[in-house]
Amino acid sequence: MQYRTQPDGSVSITEIEDIFKAHQNRPKAEQIKLVTITGASTITGYKPPIYEIAALAHRYGAKMFADVCQLIQHERVDMHADDHPCHLDFVAFSGHKIYASYEPIPLIIFVLQSLSLLRTENEKSRFSSTFYEKK
Repeated sequence: MQYRTQPDGSVSITEIEDIFKAHQNRPKAEQIKLVTITGASTITGYKPPIYEIAALAHRYGAKMFADVCQLIQHERVDMHADDHPCHLDFVAFSGHKIYASYEPIPLIIFVLQSLSLLRTENEKSRFSSTFYEKK
């Protein structure tokens, strides 16, 4: 399922929810399981409401992936704790966007929110990842 943006490049939360509603009664294999979105457009500068979309995705049982490569160097990106309705399940960005070395890994993918091996249940409930905060 692919969503097309509005003519001005923005997204419509109402239209995205309508897509979820249209898929919610389908067999489990046909329901939406992952929403992916950019954190900011390099062409228009538009920043979609990733946290609002995350809350919507979780309400319908889907995970949320945000490509924050063009966002993370400009503003704070908070994955939030797993129990937060707006949490981001996965984010990706190039390490050099946060002044990391270009070597050896050009892309950093954080999946900490979903890796239960890294934290106890108690730690999961209070864990919040902040990858960049502008001073």
